[in-house]
Amino acid sequence: MPYRHRVLILLLSAKLGLNCDTKEIISLTVGSSTCTLLRMPRIKVKTNVYIDRDLLEKLKKVAAETEVPMARLIRRGIVMVLEDYRKRHRLKKKKS
Repeated sequence: MPYRHRVLILLLSAKLGLNCDTKEIISLTVGSSTCTLLRMPRIKVKTNVYIDRDLLEKLKKVAAETEVPMARLIRRGIVMVLEDYRKRHRLKKKKS
């Protein structure tokens, strides 16, 4: 397999592997090279989150409009908060 094909397949597989919730077999073909990948689900831990009713209704509406499960939307929101915190924390450390 040519090097450029391997690099492209690695980039594509990394992109496809983000937020993977199901087990899938994917076959990528680049030029004359074919690579079969197996995406495995991430191990998730169950937890309870209490939110106001109005937030729940808004979340249900977004989930219905985007066809994205509420759980995935909540996980995305958590990731956004953590990334924001990490950026702010780094800025505070640099200022000190």
